[in-house]
Amino acid sequence: LVDDDLALISAPDLEFAQSATTPLSVAAEGQAGFIAGHVVGGLRHDPQGPGFFYSVAEAYDWRCAISGIGQRSLDGQFHEGMVLGLEEPYVRQSGSPKDGMFVSSSFAFAYRHGLVAVGDDYDVLRHRELPAEMRMFLEIANPTAMLRLPGNPGYRPDLEAAGRHRRKFGY
Repeated sequence: LVDDDLALISAPDLEFAQSATTPLSVAAEGQAGFIAGHVVGGLRHDPQGPGFFYSVAEAYDWRCAISGIGQRSLDGQFHEGMVLGLEEPYVRQSGSPKDGMFVSSSFAFAYRHGLVAVGDDYDVLRHRELPAEMRMFLEIANPTAMLRLPGNPGYRPDLEAAGRHRRKFGY
């Protein structure tokens, strides 16, 4: 958020600023602009809505479902990461956390473009065209190739929706 004097206004759960020389993360998925040498943007909740976003993020304890890496600052005030629908573009089924996954922005990109998918046993599948650097990162971050699941079994990803996603990308 920016006031009339172009000064940054803090909104911890919805806003962030980072140096323009660092890689874009959430800004690449949200709305962003440059102000005084900083990239300024906010989390995009549409079309799911903020309730869905926060329910899924909390179900995963703000940790990426694929890498397990925390997506929250040490002080807990700033959050990163994306909530994506198991079927992209997002298809609302029940509005429950089982309709989505909380992942880092890199894995959101990979999932949306079919480079990774969720298997019938909650395993992480790699597309044959997954770039080498992403494949290496995935092998280091998740050597078991298993999805990190929410503690509540009712919030685990909908395997039928994951299957439709896989078929869309020829798995």
